[in-house]
Amino acid sequence: MDGFLEASTSVPHDFDPNGDRAIGYYDQTDLPVYYELAAQFATSDRWYSPVMTQTIPNRMYFFAGTSFGHIDNHDSVPSNGWPQPTIFDSLDNAKIPWKYYYLDPNSVFLAQWNTWFKNNGQDQGNVRSINEWFSILNDPNADNLLPPVIFIERGSTNGLDEHPENNVTIGAGAAVPVIEALMNSKAWQSSVMIFTYDEGGGLYDHVPPFGEPSPDGIKPMLTPSDVPGDFNFSGFRIPLIVISPWVKPHFVSHVPRDATAILKLIETRFNLPPLTKRDAAQDNMLEFFDFSSPALINPPPMPAQPVCAKGTSPCDDPRLERHP
Repeated sequence: MDGFLEASTSVPHDFDPNGDRAIGYYDQTDLPVYYELAAQFATSDRWYSPVMTQTIPNRMYFFAGTSFGHIDNHDSVPSNGWPQPTIFDSLDNAKIPWKYYYLDPNSVFLAQWNTWFKNNGQDQGNVRSINEWFSILNDPNADNLLPPVIFIERGSTNGLDEHPENNVTIGAGAAVPVIEALMNSKAWQSSVMIFTYDEGGGLYDHVPPFGEPSPDGIKPMLTPSDVPGDFNFSGFRIPLIVISPWVKPHFVSHVPRDATAILKLIETRFNLPPLTKRDAAQDNMLEFFDFSSPALINPPPMPAQPVCAKGTSPCDDPRLERHP
């Protein structure tokens, strides 16, 4: 688990010439809402990215349960998109309505998949601005207006993606209203929001990945300079918060899962077939919930989320994580 320092160029040293920030962290004064959500609702100390590589292959797993051999962010996308079926195809086949909301119109990952092009682009109509999310949740009939499944795409411009070189309070400042809009709406009573990240961003963790099944038997597209490996283990741990009136309050799961467990939860809920052996092998996440009674039907109030500039209090310079 010391490779993070050997590969510390994944964490730019613009503000940190010694590379110390790779073992830093943000505390509750930096990210009070995330801390409060994790404390009041449910989280996990064994939630992992699906694959030990870069952002795009991990996001492929999030949509399709596999990266079908890809390990590099810069692999060329076919003209009609990646051909593998996605969870959105599964929902279409089962006639389950869905929506895909984006914070940034230039960051719609679904546009890189054949799902985007099939049926004369019919599914493109399901991809909408986050403004619609806020509009629906302000409606007293929001519980009936929202579709059963929603994916919310992170913002990629103006530092909203919370990558290590960015000021994470800016990203949190954009994410928190999206979360609180659901908590304060008429749709809250029947909803689950799963808040997570695509991969670890190159920062330190002391808990190693765990063994998992290869999703489809396709070998990684290794170059001579790559470290040998296969798709038979997870990536590093990533944050998870499960937000719902139906979660077990203050719950921490210790079951190893990767983010394709979200696919498994959707497949379990709507009786959909698995996309690959990877999502088929995941736990279905039902241990997070108690469906006998909604313990958090009245959600607890959230603290204010500071959005800090360099040299301001309480964040000081949030580009430099706090150190143990």
